Amino acid sequence: APNTLLAATEDGLYLFDVARQQWQLVPALAGRNIFSLYYDAPRRFLWVGTYLSGFYGFQLPANIVEPWRLRPRGL
Repeated sequence: APNTLLAATEDGLYLFDVARQQWQLVPALAGRNIFSLYYDAPRRFLWVGTYLSGFYGFQLPANIVEPWRLRPRGL
């Protein structure tokens, strides 16, 4: 989403809404040690790599109000 900063931490992935000045934890990644992020812009797909918890893939919505959808993907 525009004006959103992602913060990868040892306790999960957080989104910072610059306009509202608010942090929000991505529930599907709570407690996960986030190791890497990759955003595929043409597909609006976010890959999240964790330490010892595997990879996660999220289909990001075109409308910022809609939630992220966790998509199972094989490598």
